[in-house]
Amino acid sequence: ATKRRAKAAACEANNFDFMTWASSTRGGIGREAAAWFTTNFDAKMALASSDSERWRISGERKHFPQVHSAIVARRNSAIFDYNA
Repeated sequence: ATKRRAKAAACEANNFDFMTWASSTRGGIGREAAAWFTTNFDAKMALASSDSERWRISGERKHFPQVHSAIVARRNSAIFDYNA
C-alpha cells in the first residue's frame, strides 16, 4: 500500500495503473493480476464492433500470457546483465 501511494500521482498523470504483484517467466501472475487482465479484456471485447475484431481480441487474450512471460524474461535478463 505504501509503494502504491508513492507511485499514485505519477501513474495518474500518465494514465497508468500501478500493479503490485510478482510475475514469473512461466506466465504466473496471481489472482490480482488475473482479475485485472480479465476485466480489461472483457471491456475490450464489449467494445468490439465486428466478428473479426472479436476474433483478434480473443487471440490477443489467449497469447497474452506468453507475451507477458517474454516481457518478464527480457526485464530479468536486463537486470542480471546490468547488476552483475
